Amino acid sequence: MKVRFVLLLFLIISCSVDTEDSKIEIDQSIFNNLITLETNESLTIDTSNYVIINYWASWCLECIEEHQYLIELSKTRGLTDKVILVSFQDSIENSIDFLMNTEEEI
Repeated sequence: MKVRFVLLLFLIISCSVDTEDSKIEIDQSIFNNLITLETNESLTIDTSNYVIINYWASWCLECIEEHQYLIELSKTRGLTDKVILVSFQDSIENSIDFLMNTEEEI
């Protein structure tokens, strides 16, 4: 019984979480070669405040599930230009088909 109590106490102590404020520095150069899928135009991103970058693929089940939530989030006041979707490990054709088959657009 004492061993269980000690193990439980150790588990509780080890699970305590300290949070600290930290700022994530974003290297602006990672955004230099971004283009839009629809128009193939260069995309300019201002990282002076914050952005939400989501890497997705049309074959990724989790990506498909979260897509609708990202659409809703992008329509939130103050976040309209802050949600960026980046097609990752997918063909341009599949990416465009996926976006065209969704009900909403970002």
